[in-house]
Amino acid sequence: MTVVLLAFVAAFVPALVWLVFIYRRDRYEPEPKTLIARLFLWGLAAGPWASGMNILIAHLFAPSIDSAQREGAFFIAAILLFALVALSALNEEVMKYVVVSSRVRDEPAFNEPVDGIIYMSTAAIGFSAGENVVYILNTYFGLIGDSTRPGVPLALINAFLVTAPLRALLSTIGHITWSGITGWFLSRHHLERGSGRMLVGGILLAASFHTALIFHSSCRSSVSRSDGSPGLSGSPGSSGTSRSSVARWRHRRFGERPSARRGMKPSAARS
Repeated sequence: MTVVLLAFVAAFVPALVWLVFIYRRDRYEPEPKTLIARLFLWGLAAGPWASGMNILIAHLFAPSIDSAQREGAFFIAAILLFALVALSALNEEVMKYVVVSSRVRDEPAFNEPVDGIIYMSTAAIGFSAGENVVYILNTYFGLIGDSTRPGVPLALINAFLVTAPLRALLSTIGHITWSGITGWFLSRHHLERGSGRMLVGGILLAASFHTALIFHSSCRSSVSRSDGSPGLSGSPGSSGTSRSSVARWRHRRFGERPSARRGMKPSAARS
């Protein structure tokens, strides 16, 4: 229980700092604080919905990706993994857009181009805070449950001194950036009566940047660490055995423990 509480503190304290920073970007006509608070909470609430859809997407693609890896068809596996990551990234960006647009469509305070960026960034911070709690807990309990038994001190160090600060900085910046892109297009659509196609293009652009980063991370994580040390994402490596890319990705995002039978052979992982 104490670890769970610490995970929430480690995720939400930096999120509140980010929230204040973003709020102060609009110096001339600050947005209503109640609106900002609601958007933060709606962004937080969007996380479980997006995660549920991501789990469904992962389950749809996982068998084909694992089968392609076992058969040595790594190009096909990479294409399928890219499709998995792209759909998951698009799902998250659409979810954040939906919760914001549905709340600010008739908002009188929405009267400046920067407003859309602030609204989307606020929801992104809430979304990221909830996601970071999951990552921190996955890091801790993943190491505690690992067969190599690294111990509680190492699990705490990795969860709260490695994963938590990295997620608070890099992940939150990522979500703010991607959502900020959508927010700019949202402002143009709302204030300049821009076309719906332009708005869709903005969401797709944000999802493209999101996909590029996550796919790069997923490809790197497909290579097993031979020393069995834990990765920054909280997914511990296993000595002599490699997990498949999709299994690692699902473990990091959803806490699923990948089974050994789905992993690749060490030689395949290094090729």
